[in-house]
Amino acid sequence: MAGPRTCSGTGAFITGSFIYWTARVNGLSYATSGARNGSDPDSPSRGNFKYPDWEFDPGFKVGLGFSLDHDGWDSLVQYTWLYTGTQKDRTRQSDINTTTLIPTWNIAFAFPDDNLLPQRITFGESKWELKFNAIDWEVGRNFYVSPRLKLRPSVGLKGTWHKQEYDVTVVESSASTATEFVMKQDHDFWGIGPRGGINTAWQFNPFFSLIGDLFLSGLWSNFDVERKDTERQTISGGVPVDEPSTTNYFSKSDFYTLTPVLEIMIGLRAETWFSNDDFHVSLDAGWEGQVWWSQNQYIQLRSEANHEGNMVLQGLTIKLRLDF
Repeated sequence: MAGPRTCSGTGAFITGSFIYWTARVNGLSYATSGARNGSDPDSPSRGNFKYPDWEFDPGFKVGLGFSLDHDGWDSLVQYTWLYTGTQKDRTRQSDINTTTLIPTWNIAFAFPDDNLLPQRITFGESKWELKFNAIDWEVGRNFYVSPRLKLRPSVGLKGTWHKQEYDVTVVESSASTATEFVMKQDHDFWGIGPRGGINTAWQFNPFFSLIGDLFLSGLWSNFDVERKDTERQTISGGVPVDEPSTTNYFSKSDFYTLTPVLEIMIGLRAETWFSNDDFHVSLDAGWEGQVWWSQNQYIQLRSEANHEGNMVLQGLTIKLRLDF
């Protein structure tokens, strides 16, 4: 049997993983800088789009599994947690003297014609964060297809709930006035559905392996998104003022759909048995990536840039497993 199995253990095993991942959502630009003189495409004054400052953050996975009596099957339940903290980026017109700074979100009705974005802003800032939770349950079986290649196909379920928060602040100012426009969006998501895939182990010898995993899920899911845009004047007649905010736009989107999820991983494994083969321990280290299709469901207005895209999680995964 391809195992791993212990000689006289309970058939149970536990897993614990340290993850150091970056999470990002495509389409979340908040401003763009454009060269005033675009005649030279290689000019250093050429502008670019501004995005949240995506960073790597720590998280974890924990799992509990059992080797079943039926035909060498095993079952595993695993929980994944990741919190990115606030991914912040800001830019000022004074920092890019040769370009014009233009917002990509029209913070609604802040300007007379909602079909037109403002020609210029003097300051822009974005803040994005993700609180991610997922539970995977699977039933699989290890078997050898050659003396050095081991496969474990499995089927099961994936459940998830996570929350994104995305805030954009822009300031339009002149010599004597300044107005601050703020967009806040709360993006809640949950889903549940079938999950299937395969784990592979390409063994150099009984103790070391090259490993690779591939899983695909289809989740019946719900998006619940709320957007609120406000404005307030911060300088009037050259003097700072503390005026209350005025709400320009407040709306909600709540719908159900089917969401595909792709999970991939490649790495190395070291494993051994000890105490008369009553215990087995393995250590995996590798790169893992996940693609969550069409996760950018932020509310958009007709005059805004195309803010659409997938959510991508990727980074280092180090996993310890103990069979006993």
